Amino acid sequence: MSCLDCSKRELDGRYTQSSKELRKAWGCDEDAPNALMRITCPKCKGQVSDCPSCEGSGVKYLKRCPNAVALPDVSNALPYLALAQEGGPLPEKGGLLDQTSAFRKALLIYGEEIGKVREYIQENARNSSASNKIK
Repeated sequence: MSCLDCSKRELDGRYTQSSKELRKAWGCDEDAPNALMRITCPKCKGQVSDCPSCEGSGVKYLKRCPNAVALPDVSNALPYLALAQEGGPLPEKGGLLDQTSAFRKALLIYGEEIGKVREYIQENARNSSASNKIK
């Protein structure tokens, strides 16, 4: 699924019914009913036991679409980060060392966070599978 799926409109400009449902589920316009993902707490980097932002858990649960809350520079960089992470083309000619230091750092952060999201999804799948076997 991509933001294009959430942005489909009727000829009169209204969102399609499926887009409305996706926008609600993914938190495009307001908080989603459930957490969409978890990230390392941006305030304490998961290192402070009495952090007021994450209450010491080290993680933040997000209920909004990242594109709905990201700064424009971040939103513009995400497609390039995703492509680069999968071995696709880089924004600047040359290799990784020819990219800006900001892009290289963002790519490392992106990779770490994508890894955490994948672990979270696998953990939930294992827990769901285990609970189904118990029933």
